[in-house]
Amino acid sequence: DFTDKTRRTITAAVQLAKDYANAQVHPVHIASALLNDTGEDEQSGGLGDTSSSSRSQSLFHSAISKAGGDPAVVKRGIQRAVVRLPTQDPPPEEVYFSGPALKVVREAQSLQKTMHDSYIAQDHLLLAVLKDATIQAIIKEAGLTEATLKTAIEQARGNRRIESKTAE
Repeated sequence: DFTDKTRRTITAAVQLAKDYANAQVHPVHIASALLNDTGEDEQSGGLGDTSSSSRSQSLFHSAISKAGGDPAVVKRGIQRAVVRLPTQDPPPEEVYFSGPALKVVREAQSLQKTMHDSYIAQDHLLLAVLKDATIQAIIKEAGLTEATLKTAIEQARGNRRIESKTAE
């Protein structure tokens, strides 16, 4: 089961796939949703919202900064990858998870169990999406490694457990 924040991230990834007329949700959609999540409800601003300085940063955003990377470079890389995905016209009514996206969710479930958490949290999803080849290429291009990001993500969490839907 997902925490509220993770459920919101998955919903945002599905919406992003629909917005770009992609027939499937790919790991880049999940990464984009994780990077753009500000911890607020969706109704405030879209991709072009510039008032983000007053908002909290996503876990992915702060992990990139902590690891010495530039979140804007990663964001551009993810955006480029989303735009390159095959589109469908007219856009599909329903979008489904691609094999690699399902692999990300399964990996997040596995991390949840390993970390003895009751719910799948955003850090599980983020650590899982970092294992995807497309995402690895993007973070490498930004001068980062999975290991440095993993360390930054683990430091952000500390030794807390995710025991409820609202634990993040």
